[in-house]
Amino acid sequence: MKKEVWEKLHGANTYSVGSILRGKCVSDKQMDQLKSLEGQGKRPPKTHDWYPADTEDRFKQAPEDFQEYWNSKKHIMNYELNSYGMRCGQLEPERESITFLGCSMTFGVGVPKHETWTYLVAKHFGLREYNLGLPGGSLDTAFRLYLAWQRKLRSKVTILAVPPGYRLEKVGGISHQICQSVGAWSWMPDQHPTVQREWMRSQGNLLNDPNIYLNYNKNIYAIESIARETDSFFHRLSWSNPKYNFTDGMNKARDRMHPDETWHEKIAQSLIDELQDKL
Repeated sequence: MKKEVWEKLHGANTYSVGSILRGKCVSDKQMDQLKSLEGQGKRPPKTHDWYPADTEDRFKQAPEDFQEYWNSKKHIMNYELNSYGMRCGQLEPERESITFLGCSMTFGVGVPKHETWTYLVAKHFGLREYNLGLPGGSLDTAFRLYLAWQRKLRSKVTILAVPPGYRLEKVGGISHQICQSVGAWSWMPDQHPTVQREWMRSQGNLLNDPNIYLNYNKNIYAIESIARETDSFFHRLSWSNPKYNFTDGMNKARDRMHPDETWHEKIAQSLIDELQDKL
């Protein structure tokens, strides 16, 4: 064992997470990174005209009428991100708030912020919105962020929009980006067969049915446990549920891969109807 690793572990009970959470094996910098969407730590809030999943190059390849429509909304189409890369205001303790967990469908890729289903639901119930959705994110991501923030925020309501099943998140060492999403995009269909086989050998088994099943249940129960601990009303929704299976507006967001405001409005109204007598 390397000397520096031994020094980090010295005096720690390696069978207990207590020593790790006290910082003996995880630095403050690493813990700060784990609190952000993409594992990059805290940085100044910033507004972006485009986002990695919604690029200008892809937009310019769209049909002319599509470009005209979205150019007419250019004045309201941006990504205003907080210090941790989330598409909502700064995170601070606020009991009268609602936290959303999920992937790009929760983040709202390709549509103006005030037209996203999370914004509409939070506005309807008069709650401050904390949007912890991450494009390409998994249940691992949802748990990681909820674990890092809910005990501080103590939102009275938690909504988990379950990301697609065959996704995982790996956390690496200290680097520019310590969190790596693993999912369907990782299969590299255009790569040389030898490269594909090597990836399958080293990573692919992470996405087999037994691993996904166990990972799904562990994260669901863990998120529900934190919600109970913080007295937060917990609601889970799945995009595969016919109740939320709206086809209108699909693939019509600015990035041409996600649903537009029509879909978001229907999701918001369906969720509001479901929760109206519960909140």
